[in-house]
Amino acid sequence: RRHSRVAVRPEKLSRRHHAGMAARSNNIQGDDAGEATRLLMPGEHRGQGQGRRSEPPRIVKRNLAFQQCTGNLTIERRNIVRQLKRRDWFHTVLHRPTWEVVVGVVLMYTTTFFIFSGFYAITFQACDMETSRPFVKLFLLAVETTTTIGYGAPDGKFLSCGVTAFFVAVNVIIGVFLNALTLGIVFLRLARGWRRSATIIFSERAVVQEINGQFYFSFQVAEMRTHQLVEAHVRCYAVRHANVGKRRVYFQTHAMRLQHPDDELGGMLLLALPQTVVHRLDAWSPLVPDGCGTGTTTPTTTPVGPRAPKQAASSYQWPDCLQRAADYEAGGREAFGEGQGSFAPGGATQGLTPDALREFWCDSSLEILCLVEGIDEATSYSIQARHSYVADEIVFGASFAPCVGMSPKGTCEVDFGQFHQLDYGLDNKGFVIQAHS
Repeated sequence: RRHSRVAVRPEKLSRRHHAGMAARSNNIQGDDAGEATRLLMPGEHRGQGQGRRSEPPRIVKRNLAFQQCTGNLTIERRNIVRQLKRRDWFHTVLHRPTWEVVVGVVLMYTTTFFIFSGFYAITFQACDMETSRPFVKLFLLAVETTTTIGYGAPDGKFLSCGVTAFFVAVNVIIGVFLNALTLGIVFLRLARGWRRSATIIFSERAVVQEINGQFYFSFQVAEMRTHQLVEAHVRCYAVRHANVGKRRVYFQTHAMRLQHPDDELGGMLLLALPQTVVHRLDAWSPLVPDGCGTGTTTPTTTPVGPRAPKQAASSYQWPDCLQRAADYEAGGREAFGEGQGSFAPGGATQGLTPDALREFWCDSSLEILCLVEGIDEATSYSIQARHSYVADEIVFGASFAPCVGMSPKGTCEVDFGQFHQLDYGLDNKGFVIQAHS
């Protein structure tokens, strides 16, 4: 069957172009190769055709340029114990909006000026020093003392009045603390980690590929700046709804084991070049629906499903330790059912199709949270970049187009204009992608 490979920038595709790429999510085999299942585009759901709906609520919103996220988590919290938050008032103030912090600092200084203006009026009367001095001069004296800009009074010793000297000393000490507090708040707000993480970019879409009979979920991440994060590493979580008996539970968090980079080695990344993060949809993957068999067996072994109970060596059931099929295949642990043949958990994918996966993701309101962490070498601050993918942002049967090349000088060159582009074509397991103009 004829097919073509195209490299397209998704944000520039027209609706007609998107519709023409309908077969990119197909699992086409044999005589059914002519039938296509249309890929859902962001903002659509099945049965809606060309219509659109508003974007469903998501934990990490994409509200920055280049299809990136600020990293703010849209999670509402109720019945908060305010007393615990008041014990850490500094960080409470630090995370308030900027305009509130500015207004608070101005009010702090102004209140200090007025309070000490009153103290100076009282002490001047007690020490018989210019009792008729206008309040504005007392206010200016408080300003001069707090900010240590020098005195314009004829007698800088205040007629050796001890009470006035005491309040001048207290005024100076409080002024020093106010200056330190204001400087700390301003510096920390300017150097906040989420601003530094703005140049750690994630691919607009994630992809699912079938390689050697296995499904792999992957996305791309890179650093735009020339100076890199130290000890950069990645973690992923799947947040979805689930049915527990007759009860519906919401926003349940499931850790995702990573195959590349290997999470057992820390999931380390070299962000100077675009890195592809890969998660395998095996028997322990939270992206796999219940009841889909993913095991291969010898003739002496009965196949076991990915959620079969009491078989932690071949499937996952909370609160078992999360495993990976790759560990078994690499000889890192023994097979389940020793002495009764070998069982390869998460072997050749059985019963999994793009339609079944996407239906499961949509029904469970799946959102995949991707966290990249590291240390900024200039400030030594810990940085965390957050991004997420929902079901409509996961493309089947595509791969990331190359965005790394060689410059005319012969040096390595990363073209971020190509970063979001995908390649569609014939993969190694029957995904036939047809391109239309």
